[in-house]
Amino acid sequence: MKECLRLITERRSITFFDPTKEVPDELIKEILEISITAPSGYNLPPWEVVVLDSWVELGYIPKEAKEKLRENIQRGWTDREKAIRKAIRDTALFCITVMIVARAYGLETHSMEGLRLF
Repeated sequence: MKECLRLITERRSITFFDPTKEVPDELIKEILEISITAPSGYNLPPWEVVVLDSWVELGYIPKEAKEKLRENIQRGWTDREKAIRKAIRDTALFCITVMIVARAYGLETHSMEGLRLF
């Protein structure tokens, strides 16, 4: 628990970076793979990650239930304002998770403003 609290309290928004330091692609991939476990509504993140197929692969839902579940979830996103609020909330959770996981690997981060709505 102390390690988790240390990572959270030591994380800062750094505005200077060492341009000579390389971050390997594999490390970035690992950070993102861990970070996609961030909380989101229905555990379906609004960022570009395919989740339902992995739910079937992991045995969370039977293959025949996937389409029905997808339809139910999509019905909950038909109200545009509600969908935007959900997407902002879930994406913010993902972003802070990326920052904390990056800190665990000894990297510093800085958040950026911006939201692209489709």
